[in-house]
Amino acid sequence: MSIETKTQSVRAAAAYLVGERLSRMLVGFFIHTWMARSFSPEDFGFIAFTVKSASVYFAFGLFGVDEVIIKELVRQRDGNGNDILRTGLILRLVMGILGWAALGVLTGLSTGFFNDLWLIVMFFGISIPLQAFTIFELPFMTRSQIRPVFWARNLSYFSGVAMKSAALLAKSPRGLFVGLYLIEEFLWKAIITLRAWQAGFLGGHWDRKVFDLLWRTGLLACIASFTVLFDQRLPFLFLQSMGQQEWLGSYAVTVSLIDMALLLPISLAAAIFPKVAKAQESEAATYHFERQRMSSCLVWFALAFAIPMHFLAPYILDVLYQGKYPHAENILRGMGWLSVWSFFNVGRFKWFALENALKEWLLLTVLSLGLQAVGLWWLLPSMGLNAILVAMFASQIGASLLLIWHPRVRESLIILIQSLRPIGLVWRSTGYGCET
Repeated sequence: MSIETKTQSVRAAAAYLVGERLSRMLVGFFIHTWMARSFSPEDFGFIAFTVKSASVYFAFGLFGVDEVIIKELVRQRDGNGNDILRTGLILRLVMGILGWAALGVLTGLSTGFFNDLWLIVMFFGISIPLQAFTIFELPFMTRSQIRPVFWARNLSYFSGVAMKSAALLAKSPRGLFVGLYLIEEFLWKAIITLRAWQAGFLGGHWDRKVFDLLWRTGLLACIASFTVLFDQRLPFLFLQSMGQQEWLGSYAVTVSLIDMALLLPISLAAAIFPKVAKAQESEAATYHFERQRMSSCLVWFALAFAIPMHFLAPYILDVLYQGKYPHAENILRGMGWLSVWSFFNVGRFKWFALENALKEWLLLTVLSLGLQAVGLWWLLPSMGLNAILVAMFASQIGASLLLIWHPRVRESLIILIQSLRPIGLVWRSTGYGCET
């Protein structure tokens, strides 16, 4: 395949995935606004807390090996792609079941066992082992064949939107919506598995060498991903334990908006990463260039989101929620600026995984989690919701500065600084959607 053809395939892949995320953002924006306006802040906070609490444990079902599997599929010297997929699927399913069990134990210890909240969280927790089946998206992405992924995600998502809309019109209780989120997750995995079967990706055998590779790298990635997700959801636990249901609802509204924005960099990085992985096999200069421009794209996506959000936050909240969530304005502004770091971290994690530097990534995330927990415990009673912003900013930046002595952490911060070049230079230097 020529360089021009490869570039066109990456552009097409990026266009499909970003288009998929944009469509989900627009429709999700509408449905989340409708839900937030239909429920009280307390009920909306309950739904968000339930779904977010379980989604933290998705890291077990995903087991953090996407980058490793893509790297191995790209190499595929002995044509054992289906062996890789089958071994990875079994490993992910087992870890997903263990994650579901861990959810039950840890949620029970914090909220009590067998009460309504515990039962609903455990019900949605069925989606944790279901995450294993997203492994069948990877061979399509590796080959830049994004249409099956596009349709699997969109058909399931828009089916979920239709069911939630019907439930909102019927004024259904809040617990039903948790079940609808679970059905949406099931449809997504069922459709992509069917497409993988049609494409011949479901064969293969258990491979002990592949298992050893995935286990060795995936365990660290799983723990690191779990701490990252837990780091993002930690304020939910603090607000729930304080009994601040109105604050919980305001924070949930903000997180819903920010999470929809995060769909874009996740999709963009997923489409670009196979090209970065291939570049690692070539000259060092090519690899560094591909890595840098992936980071530049992500950072400028974030700035394009954060700057208008800073000025439009009060108007957005007033139009969408009619003053129902008065505590959310500063949080939304601050989370917009924090998205620059979050978008950058999407690409940084993939680079660390590609460099087999997941121990360093785990150290970063654990340190960040610890700093945020201390900050929330210390500041939340006196500063209110603003303490969440202070704790998040301090923990994310502080963890990297404390580990700046490590070469990869230091190099990643240099990449971030270089990504902040004038947007015209970044746009001209990137081959993802524009001419090189």
